[in-house]
Amino acid sequence: TAIKDPMDLGYLFWSISVGIICGAGLVEIALVASIMITVIMLLLLCCSAMFSGSEVAFFALTPKQTQKLEEEGHDHALKLINQPERLLATILISNNFANVGIVTISSFLAAKVFNFENPVLVFLLQVVLVTFLILLFGEILPKLFANKARIAVVKFTEKRN
Repeated sequence: TAIKDPMDLGYLFWSISVGIICGAGLVEIALVASIMITVIMLLLLCCSAMFSGSEVAFFALTPKQTQKLEEEGHDHALKLINQPERLLATILISNNFANVGIVTISSFLAAKVFNFENPVLVFLLQVVLVTFLILLFGEILPKLFANKARIAVVKFTEKRN
């Protein structure tokens, strides 16, 4: 039978690629899974950064910047700005989902990759390091950037909705 769904085709390609790599003895399947999980975690961190940046960008717009968006025809961004409660709730819930996903996946990955006997090391890796990464790359730096480039972040975020 022919594959009609693009997702089936992507899954088939992915399965064949992993099978060839692992079947040829180039890497173990556990390594491939760990790499995939790490990539997913990094994508979630990028999502968290986008959500945090968009929060600052949308809510720190000046009336002059809002007028500029209106003149340029960014109707979707204006619609979001005119529903601040809904916008904020959506951003915060999405950001929390991304952050919980990061913590969950990093905990799973740390348990598979590292085999620490010392509970203090486990705590430092799973809590302190992950919290630091989320705060720095998922919260602080995106908010600083978004505060400097509000219009650009709003336009970027608008395209993603």
